Amino acid sequence: MTSRFDAVSLEVFWTRLISIVDEAAKAIVRTSFSTLSNEANDFACMLTDARGYSLAQNTGSIPSFIGTLPATVRHFLRAMGADTMRPGDVLITNDAWMGTGHMSDVSVLKPIFRAGRLVAFSATTSHMTDIGGRLRAIGAREVFEEGLHIPLMKLVREGRTDGTLIEMIRANVRTPDQTVGDIWAQVGANELMEKRLLALLDDGRLDSLVELGDELFARAEGAMRTAIREVPDGTYRYAMRTDGVDEPLDYRVALTIAGDEITADFTGTSLASCRCKASERSLRVTAWPCTPARATAGATTATRR
Repeated sequence: MTSRFDAVSLEVFWTRLISIVDEAAKAIVRTSFSTLSNEANDFACMLTDARGYSLAQNTGSIPSFIGTLPATVRHFLRAMGADTMRPGDVLITNDAWMGTGHMSDVSVLKPIFRAGRLVAFSATTSHMTDIGGRLRAIGAREVFEEGLHIPLMKLVREGRTDGTLIEMIRANVRTPDQTVGDIWAQVGANELMEKRLLALLDDGRLDSLVELGDELFARAEGAMRTAIREVPDGTYRYAMRTDGVDEPLDYRVALTIAGDEITADFTGTSLASCRCKASERSLRVTAWPCTPARATAGATTATRR
């Protein structure tokens, strides 16, 4: 199938997408209340298409966030349905299994509409200064000890802020001004991405991002498979040990390369720790966000996007 995008047009669209998320990242740095965002860079900005597939993420993104944010978008689509989303909505969650793996990271999303049709999502994740719960959360044995749990819900509904939710968040954290201030910084970044993306669609006369996304995905996958083919076939092993909490933790992986595919086998890795803050499922998404690979023996299944 012939692509409708020539090399020059594709480069222009791709560069503009990256510039949009990079500008949003600068907005978070300038407007956030805490040093976790404006100094530690513990956040990410992303654009996805209407299906929740990643189109671009800011250049300085945290790797785990760019692996989990598209999955969070798809969790919202499955839980709420695209038909319940409206212009002006802002979605929020810090669910460990639907987000980044621990509740200190708050994900804020905005469905983007053009001519009444859902065309994309702007999405951000940022580590809060406090989300309640135990101060030394590594000692927590239950998710309930880690702090306030925000399920998949709407922070803003058709332009109207849920004031009750804001007050509940403020009442359950030790740093209400910083925590809520950082959330609003994320909202502002999402609105900036929406504005810039709609301008791109108008300039490029695009009614949807699906075709552009598929072209980008195909080229990225092709480049990855080409790179894998350059590595000699065989099995490559690595192991490491960390201190852990109650006992040392072992990490083992065997990567088997066959042609343009990789199979990851984590046999021999320690079992999940009862004190681990990050959910296993979210870290599985992070492990292989864009790699054409398969997994065995308890490892994660790779995803293309």
